[in-house]
Amino acid sequence: METFLNLTGIQWNALSSISTFLAVAVAIFGPIVGKYFKVRNILKVVNAEIDENLNLFKKAYALPIQSPGNPDYRLLKAAMLRSVKFDAWDQYKILIGENNPTKYSAFLKLNVVLLEIQEYSNNISKDLNASPFLVIYLDLLEHFYINYIKNRNEQT
Repeated sequence: METFLNLTGIQWNALSSISTFLAVAVAIFGPIVGKYFKVRNILKVVNAEIDENLNLFKKAYALPIQSPGNPDYRLLKAAMLRSVKFDAWDQYKILIGENNPTKYSAFLKLNVVLLEIQEYSNNISKDLNASPFLVIYLDLLEHFYINYIKNRNEQT
């Protein structure tokens, strides 16, 4: 302790210069780093929401259209697809668009396809003749999802 207090004036000046430099560096780069981590965490939340929605779609379309024991699988599918959520996307899409336009466009394409499939599945629950057209939407969803996963893995 005494050796620390017995520093010369030059040493004290050097310590104060270093601490001032560190304070200025934190003041300059702190908000930038904080914003980066905030956006990264928001992207994780939106990714989790999209993964959850896609799992719901996969579960819903793994069910057969009709079964001899239970002819109302189409109603179960429609009920499962009505529970798809877009809350995180709706809440954070402006922030994502401002900070990362490429991620925004990828999320936008996926969510538009998800909304179209959800709307289309509501029509299928009313009319079983429309179900063959659902394959087109599912292929489109699979295409966007593969690109989304590829872009997500490249950017992380």
